[in-house]
Amino acid sequence: MALNEVIRGHSRGRLRILFSVAHVAGQFVYEKGWYGWVQDDVAAGAWGTLIVDNVVEVTNVAATVAMGTKLYAPPTAIATSLPLGAATAGWNPVGRTTATGNATAVRLRQFSDEAY
Repeated sequence: MALNEVIRGHSRGRLRILFSVAHVAGQFVYEKGWYGWVQDDVAAGAWGTLIVDNVVEVTNVAATVAMGTKLYAPPTAIATSLPLGAATAGWNPVGRTTATGNATAVRLRQFSDEAY
């Protein structure tokens, strides 16, 4: 049985994880209970690195959002970037915007564990 592992050393905020769905580098995803963005392209069933601590530029936001807006995402593993938006039943808070943005580009500071 494969287990996930936190990568130690100089790799702050990275999780080595066995992905259930293929992803392209830079996608904001949910996998095995973690939200983060994919470091490199990864195939389904392959090991990859999920970055879980940082400011990242994301897409797929429901509407134009102001700086400081809390964004939510569904806890679902899908093959594209997760949809982000306002609080919706079943969605979890994932971060706050660091600048005003729209569906094309939003800078998001990810929440650390329960830091919302």
